[in-house]
Amino acid sequence: LEILDECRENIRIAVGIGARRLYEMGITEITVESFGQSEAAAEGAALAVWKYDEHKDKEDRKEPAQFQLLYEEDKDSWERGLFKAELQNFVRHICETPANYMTPSVFARLAENFLCACPGINVDIKNEEFMTKNGLHAILHVARSSEHKPLMLEVKYCGGKAGDRVFMFIGKGVTYDTGSLFLRKCKEMAEHKGDLAGGAIVVAVMRALAVFQLPINVVGLVPVCENATGGKSLRPGDVVFTCKNKTIQIANPDHEGRIIMADAMQYGATLEPRLLVTITTMTK
Repeated sequence: LEILDECRENIRIAVGIGARRLYEMGITEITVESFGQSEAAAEGAALAVWKYDEHKDKEDRKEPAQFQLLYEEDKDSWERGLFKAELQNFVRHICETPANYMTPSVFARLAENFLCACPGINVDIKNEEFMTKNGLHAILHVARSSEHKPLMLEVKYCGGKAGDRVFMFIGKGVTYDTGSLFLRKCKEMAEHKGDLAGGAIVVAVMRALAVFQLPINVVGLVPVCENATGGKSLRPGDVVFTCKNKTIQIANPDHEGRIIMADAMQYGATLEPRLLVTITTMTK
């Protein structure tokens, strides 16, 4: 269970409610009382006013809110809270972007740009040729029904000693999930533009590691593809091979997350991580 600091959470909620109400009234310069918890107050305010409006007419977009701390007794914590909210809003932005604007190649480029300036970070985008050569056939089979080629992000953060075993995060990056041959209802399907939340979280975590300069070595893996419907879709009963030559029999092609994560986890195991954490959105 999550260990929740109720004091900080209550401040985050209260400040968020106030900030959103002021923003809805058209106030864009907002001064925030910290209540002794500058980080929580900053995070709550910045999260509450965020809204995806990238494709609205310019005249219908609101000016971004600007926040300042009422008393600057803990400016460092305030800035840390704003940064944490920025990372969460980055993930929200990716998940809310329509799938025709967030293809695997667009996601990979966005992640690379988001991380490229971070100290100690290296981003390697693995293409379809690499996957074929290294036997990542499970990912390739899921992606073959889509016109968008699959990719895999391998992000390395080196903050520890050379030779230290790595911590590893693997996030599911399905940019859109139709359900394949198990076609979803239209309304339900529209929500699955957010099926890459796990991958977006991994990207955000890697940036946080670099900015906070944690003294550990970490690898983030994100298999990125689209689960479309077509003549090359996976069928119930199909058998696919993973990179470790293990077989997976497909019972439900809508469970594409389990299929691509199996490949990514087996690939990640070759790096012998000391801890592996998976972050995914999964169908029940």
